[in-house]
Amino acid sequence: MAKQLNSMLSPTIVDLIHSTFLPNWPYLESLKLKPSQLLEASYDMILSNPGDVAIGINRVQVVIDHDFFNAFNCLVIKHFTSGQTTLMFNAQINRAEPVIDIYNQLKDILGNGWTFEPKFSTFSEEEKINSLANGQFKQANDEILQVWNIGQFSVLLNYKLDPLSQLLLSISHQSKKEPDRHVRANGTLLNLLKFSPEQVITMPEVKHEVKEENGAVKYVDYTFQLEESEMNLFDRVRLRIFDAEKKLDLSVQMHISYFSEFEMSASQVISLVNIVVGIYGADNSGMKEMEPHEVDQVEADEMWSGRSWTFNRAHKIYDHDEPDQSILYQASITGNPDQDGIILNILAYNQMLDFQEVLNEV
Repeated sequence: MAKQLNSMLSPTIVDLIHSTFLPNWPYLESLKLKPSQLLEASYDMILSNPGDVAIGINRVQVVIDHDFFNAFNCLVIKHFTSGQTTLMFNAQINRAEPVIDIYNQLKDILGNGWTFEPKFSTFSEEEKINSLANGQFKQANDEILQVWNIGQFSVLLNYKLDPLSQLLLSISHQSKKEPDRHVRANGTLLNLLKFSPEQVITMPEVKHEVKEENGAVKYVDYTFQLEESEMNLFDRVRLRIFDAEKKLDLSVQMHISYFSEFEMSASQVISLVNIVVGIYGADNSGMKEMEPHEVDQVEADEMWSGRSWTFNRAHKIYDHDEPDQSILYQASITGNPDQDGIILNILAYNQMLDFQEVLNEV
């Protein structure tokens, strides 16, 4: 009897989130939908939306006039050429209670997630939810947006200004790409840089910050203004030296971060990624050139996870499943508009330099 009752219950957000941990993401089963309930968009309909085509959408399915989670009445399923699948639940909601309930369910399962203040408001601001539910807002950043990441999945909740009072719940699954484990034989980022740390450390120092731990200096961050920009992009460099003294020593760990006091265009970031991919190939996640949605993130001045390459001592991508390895160094490109913007990081630069010197001798 209990089993029969359970089968009659409507699917919940908890059911759907839990399904993301199962093999091959059985989202239709978790939503208790049959394939026959899905309407297929024609190829001509997909082509009529250039934005979808540009980001690689090749199939769209729709479920309409169906209740989801006592809040939504429409589901759009978008399939991408990259293997990504995105579920988009939409509804015009003019009461605050269902919006708050959906948010609280997500928060209970996933925590607070990412917020994007001051560009967007947060779902913890119930007065903003009430205003939007009543069709009222004062400024553009009254729109509410939060994001959660679960491994290969991302969850987005957005209470919109346009269309006003529309609530969107989006759950995306990015198919896993196998990392390339071949030796990277095109050298290192040192091939691109004009200035060595020995030169940088003599340049004008913009500031320095000391980080202490247990009463002792753990590291010091020195920020310098470059005489000429690196890669025609970066005019600032930060040396993080894990020593109390301002000195360069290959036996002392050092990280380097390149950034700019000026905002970069999306085309400049695309070019930067292409240059680094030209040296290192696919990153830790098997990613190479930027994808259209990433370009949108950069253009919108949003957080961007970018690319990361972590190398073992054979100059292959580090494999976490092989315990006998050790990390040589890491290079990454990321974007954080609230900090240094687009930044090129080199962790354990001293070890990268040591590796490059060995290459030069071969």
